[in-house]
Amino acid sequence: MALLAGTLVLTASLHIKAQGTAATSVVKLTVPIQRIENHERRNFIENCSAYAVKKTAQHYVFLSSWHCIDGLYDRLNLPKISHAGTTISPTLGESGGSMDEDWLILRTPNDVFSDSLTLVHSASEEVQKGETLYGFGWGGHLQNPASAPKELTCLALDVGRKLTLNCGFAKGDSGGLVARKVKGRYEAVGIISAGDSSTITFAYPLSALPGQLLKALSEEGN
Repeated sequence: MALLAGTLVLTASLHIKAQGTAATSVVKLTVPIQRIENHERRNFIENCSAYAVKKTAQHYVFLSSWHCIDGLYDRLNLPKISHAGTTISPTLGESGGSMDEDWLILRTPNDVFSDSLTLVHSASEEVQKGETLYGFGWGGHLQNPASAPKELTCLALDVGRKLTLNCGFAKGDSGGLVARKVKGRYEAVGIISAGDSSTITFAYPLSALPGQLLKALSEEGN
């Protein structure tokens, strides 16, 4: 299965118009990375997604995928979050540090995006096998940039330390939102991680986050 982060030369997915306020919580994330290919060191821009889960007196707090920053080579040339015509370098926070713990915290000042950014709070209940979920991500062709994140409906085929979903998110969608819809309101349940870009997507479940972090994300205020 392939990682769903995208580079300048590898991006592909179908744009489907997202509906509801969950779409305006999902932002574009670009990360300068370095890889060794054919014994040569090469620089890339990794295209990913992230989504806003909390606002404190100082910060917006975003969730994304750890693998999006794997290979970050220049701490002076930081990742960038883009949303509604605004681009800013976020502060890198805690992360899982591996594909098995594929989560990442990002923070920006809380006044950066004005009223254009909404929050999708973390769900209080774990995902159940067979549950219908909704995913949002910014993956797409660079030649025809999407004007909004796409939305796919996903059935939870398996649950546990990762969610196995029967929907095909693609490169650039890594770090995007997986949510359930309750009475017209979206609740975050996972982070898009990897898949085959066709029929299967793997997501990191928020219920697997460290307990103190999950509690902090769920609390109001600081």
